[in-house]
Amino acid sequence: MTIQQMLTKYENRYAECEQQFTSDVSELATATGDRLSWLNEDIISLNGQLGAYECIIKDLRGLLE
Repeated sequence: MTIQQMLTKYENRYAECEQQFTSDVSELATATGDRLSWLNEDIISLNGQLGAYECIIKDLRGLLE
């Protein structure tokens, strides 16, 4: 796998996580009980993943320059 392919892979994963994060946040206003708890946990997890993907993407772009 080339660096460009890895970059594309992680950019796609970042976009997927960002979409899910946005969806979860928009659902928070109407969620209750177990669903609310699940959304909070998912948002925390997605936030961590987004941070990791940002670092990976930055590093891969640096390798391509």
